[in-house]
Amino acid sequence: MELDTGRIIGVLTLATVFYLILNGRQIFRALRRRTEASRLRREPEEIVREAADDRPPMSASDADDFKEWLAANALPYTGFTIAGEPAASPVASRIGGRPLLPPGRTWPLDLHGNSMVFLAQINFAEVPPLPDFPDSGLLLFFIATDDYFGMNAHHEGDDVRIIYVADFSTAALADQPLRTGQTPFRIPQAQTEGRAIAFVPVAQMTPWGDDWRIDDKWPGWWARSGDTNFAGLVDEASEQVVPDAYIGGTPCVVGGDPRAEPGWSGYDRVLLRIGSDEPLMWGDAGAACFFIRRADLLARNFSRVRFSWDQY
Repeated sequence: MELDTGRIIGVLTLATVFYLILNGRQIFRALRRRTEASRLRREPEEIVREAADDRPPMSASDADDFKEWLAANALPYTGFTIAGEPAASPVASRIGGRPLLPPGRTWPLDLHGNSMVFLAQINFAEVPPLPDFPDSGLLLFFIATDDYFGMNAHHEGDDVRIIYVADFSTAALADQPLRTGQTPFRIPQAQTEGRAIAFVPVAQMTPWGDDWRIDDKWPGWWARSGDTNFAGLVDEASEQVVPDAYIGGTPCVVGGDPRAEPGWSGYDRVLLRIGSDEPLMWGDAGAACFFIRRADLLARNFSRVRFSWDQY
């Protein structure tokens, strides 16, 4: 049987075109969000050396300063696991299912008038105490149904809705509306029935090695000569073992820290971070993160939450 080389090439070309159509903006966004340091790390060695020429060598004191900085910027967090069955109570924390909406509150619509996807309900009475976070009430997370689930990589503001229900004594379960579009739920029953979540004790989390503030505080550290312990410490910061889903802490992101971009100033708290687990899939096994400014968190103002997700 002879192979039709021309037909094979044509099929491969069409497959490539369809892949770029489906993922082109995602690829562009991932490239765009690389910091200058990340970009130069991938340039030829002579350009890296040129970038480091005007900067002093790294010293042992830089490594000591970095360790102190990590400790000073550590934040408490609580992780959680996602069960394989629905939550036992309508007021319980969960992924998916039917949210408890207060009287007069309708199911939120995205910027295009489509019903949003209900992602999670957090009951803070079940959450181990975290500084600055509520100790009661429900926090409801909704995302859009477009290809990026409401994330806006180019401008300030994302198409997500975070609803805080301080008193849910008169709230009622809302029915899931009919909708079209994208959803991160890869198990339909998890979206319609919900999946219970269980929290673990509070622990401390330091900034990660791709935290944008590292490049800002120690410019060109990756290219500068001198003490090599600094690079090892940055690598160690990215080797923390934490749950794939958590509240609080510092952002464990995929594809670069979005806070290095315009429109992200002051977003210093993680409201919710959730990766790709059995019921959810963010692109190619990626992770999503909701960010909030500490001042807004203290004021219980969830109208300016930013949302970002990326994939491996």
